[in-house]
Amino acid sequence: MAIHNIHRAIGSFSKVMKAIRILKYGGPEVLQIENVPIPSPAENEVLIRVRSSGINPVDTYMREGKHALSPTLPSILGRDVAGVVEEVGNSVTKFKKGDRVFAGLPNNGGYAEYATSEEKNVYPLSEKLTFNQGAAIYIPYFTAYRALVTNLGRGKVGSPPPVHEITLTLYTRLDPLANRANYFFPREKTLCEPARCRAKAGENVLIHGASGAVGNAAIQIAKKLGE
Repeated sequence: MAIHNIHRAIGSFSKVMKAIRILKYGGPEVLQIENVPIPSPAENEVLIRVRSSGINPVDTYMREGKHALSPTLPSILGRDVAGVVEEVGNSVTKFKKGDRVFAGLPNNGGYAEYATSEEKNVYPLSEKLTFNQGAAIYIPYFTAYRALVTNLGRGKVGSPPPVHEITLTLYTRLDPLANRANYFFPREKTLCEPARCRAKAGENVLIHGASGAVGNAAIQIAKKLGE
């Protein structure tokens, strides 16, 4: 994941923001900086003044129109952001204006100065972390956590310690029903049956693609699980 800091100082809260939009599918050349209306948060949404936006592989697939859930055009891409709460909907209870947060945007919109996300997809950002670091959390770390902790079952490998072969870089899609990233691990690529086991302290974990964002997150989470 690369990080693109798109924040600029805004003297007063305007109704217009700068955003990177696509009007047609294609390569990086289709990305256009435009002035668009600032979105208004719905009852259960948080409006975030974006300080940093994450760039994920899925963004490039959507930009090229090659993803199953490629957006209707024109569209503002971007699913990972970090920033400061600007406004909250009437039903929001966990956040207030001025809170530092990071968030996932299932419906895109992160390549902009402001973005909205449902409260359930927004999380407090520690003062110990920068906005750039915060924008790199949601998709990479939640993907790795699901793979290591909530998605895979214990495998029968014959001798201890069991080795979990977790391929973290195969397929990614968005589950529109759950509004969360859903990751598939083909059975022939893993020693574990899906949805049954949990990685535990003392086990060995083999992570393919460990130099990428999700792989790097998996290493850190696995080390923490072993403490």
